[in-house]
Amino acid sequence: MTQRQNWNPGRFLKTVTFFELFPFLNLIPCLKTMILGRQPQPTSPFSNSRVGTILVVGETEELNAQIVKHLRAKNYPVRVLTSELAGIESRANSEAEYYRGSLQDKASFSAELMAGVQTMIASSVDASAMDNLVQVATRSLGTDPTTTTLFDFRQPTADLAAIWGAVDDVVMGGVSESNLRFVNDCAVFAGNVSVANSGGFASVRNRNFSPPLDLSSYEGIQLRVKGDGQRYKFILRCEGKWDGVSYCYSFNTAPNNWIDVRIPFDELIPTFRAKTVNDAPKFDSSKTYSMQLMLSKFEYDGNLNPRFVPGVFELQWESIQAYGKTAVPKLIYVSLGDEGLERQVLESGVSYAIIRGENTTSEEISRRCVQAVNSPRESVN
Repeated sequence: MTQRQNWNPGRFLKTVTFFELFPFLNLIPCLKTMILGRQPQPTSPFSNSRVGTILVVGETEELNAQIVKHLRAKNYPVRVLTSELAGIESRANSEAEYYRGSLQDKASFSAELMAGVQTMIASSVDASAMDNLVQVATRSLGTDPTTTTLFDFRQPTADLAAIWGAVDDVVMGGVSESNLRFVNDCAVFAGNVSVANSGGFASVRNRNFSPPLDLSSYEGIQLRVKGDGQRYKFILRCEGKWDGVSYCYSFNTAPNNWIDVRIPFDELIPTFRAKTVNDAPKFDSSKTYSMQLMLSKFEYDGNLNPRFVPGVFELQWESIQAYGKTAVPKLIYVSLGDEGLERQVLESGVSYAIIRGENTTSEEISRRCVQAVNSPRESVN
């Protein structure tokens, strides 16, 4: 029989405060700071980084404005990178999000700017800017035209640390302890799992998305991880409750090997506290409130995790992507006939569409850009 160990009420209070289970603490910021310490706060809520966002870049303000207008008419979430500070200030109440930066500066393509971006539309760029765009598209958007990156842990930011927190068995009287650290071009989920006090799980979870993510045009979630040979769970929720029904998928890891884990929404198991809920509806991917990664002693319905080993564990985590969308271009380039720039796009390895913009109007170019956003194949027109 495992000897009972002292429970840490301070860690319990820190967990429920981080995830705002006691909203009144927001009215007493000094008390909240005393519990959590000085932690990074999001510069903008993750809800602004909506899945399927179109990023518009280029130095032609008139064309950018036309493209934004046509995209918003189709209800696409839009983000704009511009070097004009006045342009940002004058559009403070716009439905699009405006970021100040330069196409010549890779640092302008921050993780916050790229979060949730599906496609970039570029115009009026030179060779140096195109180099940056191709590199950013390859790294942040990927070469698979059917995926969209939700979290890129290779580019850690204060926002990531501010929205991901530990949920260990301390919430049920246990003594396991874990955290999510951002090191060496990835996140590291690590800690120590103990079965003392009838515990046996450690996890990290994001604060609820507000509003929830709409992933209904995708088939599932893809994780890029390097584990330690143990069997983990990935958990999604389609309601905003802290302790409601959760939808789980278990997967094995290979020691010290990077693997891609595909989690089809249709294969998620509805559970409540590790017990299956047979009459629960299927996961509603249009209302994705939270994501959670867990190492647990238990599988489902009292069955044990066949690979579980108590003690120290570590899993490296590179990204979370949504997969299964109809193939779309990652980079749409408005060309004025520069064959060298077009060649950079064609040879990039990124799915593309090239819109020929000579001898036509901004209105027509914008219309064709919007048509290309959901084009199922690469094109030059």
